[in-house]
Amino acid sequence: LLHSGYVNSNGFGLAFMGLDATYSHDVVGMTTSLRFGDAANRLIGQAGNIGIENIWQAYGTWTPSDELTLDIGQFATIY
Repeated sequence: LLHSGYVNSNGFGLAFMGLDATYSHDVVGMTTSLRFGDAANRLIGQAGNIGIENIWQAYGTWTPSDELTLDIGQFATIY
């Protein structure tokens, strides 16, 4: 079987492009990973038109002490 996922391509093709950003300050931080392109919805899944269809993962980090770090948000994995 031939793969026909990119039959509209006329040469070079880019399935998706990513942007990863991380910010950290003292006890709080943030990580965001965005994916853009034709194949991004295959990676992320269909989110509908609610404004989060390009977010691969986004989470906040809170470190109240040296022994405890909490991450809260949307992750790229279930593990």
